[in-house]
Amino acid sequence: MRIAITGATGFVGRSLLADETLGEHERVALTRRPPPEGPAPMKLRWVRGALEDSQALARLVEGADLVIHIAGLVKARSAGEFFAVNEEGTARLLRAMERHASADARLLLVSSLAAREKDLSPYAASKRAGERVVEEGLAPERWTILRPPALYGPGDREMLPLWRAAGRGLLPAPAGAQQRLSLLHAEDLVRLIARWCAPDAATALAGRIFEIDDGRGGYSADELACILSRVWGRAVRVLALPRPLVATAAAIGGTIGRLRGEAVMLTPHKLPELLHPDWAVGPMDETLLAHWHPEIDAERGIRRTLLAVGAPIPT
Repeated sequence: MRIAITGATGFVGRSLLADETLGEHERVALTRRPPPEGPAPMKLRWVRGALEDSQALARLVEGADLVIHIAGLVKARSAGEFFAVNEEGTARLLRAMERHASADARLLLVSSLAAREKDLSPYAASKRAGERVVEEGLAPERWTILRPPALYGPGDREMLPLWRAAGRGLLPAPAGAQQRLSLLHAEDLVRLIARWCAPDAATALAGRIFEIDDGRGGYSADELACILSRVWGRAVRVLALPRPLVATAAAIGGTIGRLRGEAVMLTPHKLPELLHPDWAVGPMDETLLAHWHPEIDAERGIRRTLLAVGAPIPT
């Protein structure tokens, strides 16, 4: 098969390109920057461009049997930037598929758990808007949508500061100790994406949106502190951050971003996401579990993530 991939140079995409189960297929990957240095995996071709570039998308999906859409914006300078990439970029990709991919090409959209709470923030709204583009633009038998929660693993930059902070004995909890947060190791997500590439799984999972996690149904801050205590070999306490303090930090972050003309993660419009009490995934769908099960629990996954950056944790 020919598989087209967006987001191939990102945290999840790099792991997907290294997945040996896809090595037998021809893969075409989109990249904004010059392709990574070093020998490329077998049967991999790079296309220079971005989701804003219709011609690059046409070259990406030409003759493709499967399209894996991972690319998306998680931080932006404005609400409009979120929609320009997460909604309009997805629509542009679908138009390229309809004109240049194989007639029955399938699409896997890697969305976000944030999409279920579309009224919380521009980011959440833009992810849900991207899902609607897929639902309305393709026949149900041609698409599947995944909603992963907070992702982590070697190469991640978002969750790693939390795991590092715990090494000093404190786990910051912006939403308080009662917030529930689901986690998923990137390698488990990659295994699911690779599994979807098999015809039986793609058919069984077609026309559905699946919320996915590591099978635990979320963790409270206290539960994460216990796990991190075992990982670091020392007591880790929850540090509940006062909401006014978090709001002030978000306001400062937004101001710095505007002054520098840069996108930053913590801003006032992302604050409702950070403080939302329920980012937990309920029991996963049995149809999904018939084809895939998560294998990496939080303790093992966090340990591996910290070891990958040389953290001094006991082995």
